Amino acid sequence: MQCIKVKIQRGLLLGIVMGLSAGIAILLLTLSAIFLVCKWRRDIQKRLRKKHFQDNQGLLLEQLISSYENAKDVTKISLEEIEKSTNNFDPTCILGRGGHGMVYKGILSDQRVVAIKNQ
Repeated sequence: MQCIKVKIQRGLLLGIVMGLSAGIAILLLTLSAIFLVCKWRRDIQKRLRKKHFQDNQGLLLEQLISSYENAKDVTKISLEEIEKSTNNFDPTCILGRGGHGMVYKGILSDQRVVAIKNQ
């Protein structure tokens, strides 16, 4: 009877070890598959964004901005000029609501049309 008990215990132990090993292997395969699918989707999104950027003249805009040396200096606008261009944030100049406040349409003194977010 002792021999039978030992065989049963070894078989049971072997079954438990094999079951745990198979479970861990399946878990690792599942997590790897999920990771690869997420990475694949992210790559697709990056390619779509890049294609959309190129299709909508994003490269031209990027070149225009980079070719203009003083773009940073010219885009600095004083609060007084912003208030004047939006007619003191007149409700008729509202374009919409952004994530952090209202967006107003303004026309600067050099006739540039701008969108200004008021927090």
